Amino acid sequence: MEQKTRFAPVFEFKQQDFPQHLHLSDGTLYVEASTIGKIKTALEAGYAVYGEGCNGRVFVWPDEKGYKADHFYIGPAKLHYFEAPEEAADFAAELCE
Repeated sequence: MEQKTRFAPVFEFKQQDFPQHLHLSDGTLYVEASTIGKIKTALEAGYAVYGEGCNGRVFVWPDEKGYKADHFYIGPAKLHYFEAPEEAADFAAELCE
């Protein structure tokens, strides 16, 4: 499923589309972004964010206690926790550079 928002196209996460087990729930809506500002804005609007770069791939998303991120590429995903959207956005943007 793809829909348009002011952020970018919005996609629905499906675990079957990724070879690694990720901690993101099936059906979660996400956008693709690579800059700190766009990532932070999408997180604050309640979207998950997907990005990729030389240092791997990342999904970052809002959670009840803050923000979570899966950093992955070839091996298993490594789960990270953040308290603020700025921290999560900074982490994701560094991987996307």
